[in-house]
Amino acid sequence: MMNSIVIEGRYRDQLQEIMSYTTILVISIAFKE
Repeated sequence: MMNSIVIEGRYRDQLQEIMSYTTILVISIAFKE
């Protein structure tokens, strides 16, 4: 049970990083055009 909680936490952290990275990418592309 504990293992699944740890994996879920790591997955959430990774998802947040990907989301912020994608947002920065989209903004930079938007400003280029």
